[in-house]
Amino acid sequence: MAAPRQHLASPMDSGQLSFAALLAGALSRWRLAATVATGTIVLALGLTFIIPPSYRATATFVTTDASVELPRGLSDLADQAGLSNVASQLGLSGSRDPSQSPVFYNQLLQSRELLTRLVLSQFPDPRSDVPGDSATLVELYRIHDSDPARGVELAVKRLKRKLNISADPKTNLVTVRVDARWGDLAAGIATREPRGGGARRAARGR
Repeated sequence: MAAPRQHLASPMDSGQLSFAALLAGALSRWRLAATVATGTIVLALGLTFIIPPSYRATATFVTTDASVELPRGLSDLADQAGLSNVASQLGLSGSRDPSQSPVFYNQLLQSRELLTRLVLSQFPDPRSDVPGDSATLVELYRIHDSDPARGVELAVKRLKRKLNISADPKTNLVTVRVDARWGDLAAGIATREPRGGGARRAARGR
């Protein structure tokens, strides 16, 4: 009786196997990358409709004197021989009107009294197409509270988060930056700082 014939398949070329595996892996990664990219684009487009735009306005003004008033004890020390020049180089002076100090404006612009006045001030209403329409920041921030005082408090807190003030005693420059949903509103808030002697202002929005 004849023995059955056995047919042995030739082994697959390792080069072909490696190329096919690499190609399959690359296609799989490409599909994953395309899916992630598409999802990111869709998410970004969705956020543009959910998150309102934000604009920043910057206002700068300069006081007439770059010095900063010191407490009486330090003032006497700064006026002593040999130290007065150093204090002057640092923008510090013993005798001066504190209302001309950049630090004074820095503190004033962040005071509760001024912020309360700001949130209760009338600004051109960017939501209205009627010229001359105005609204307070409480209204523009869409704060609805049965207690008016509570509404003002909430508006002040929100304005503080949107407000950034810096003062440089050496250059006597005070910079006010405000973020708002509308560019005109941001510029309107930023340019309503108190006017000191010799102050000059410039505002820009983005």
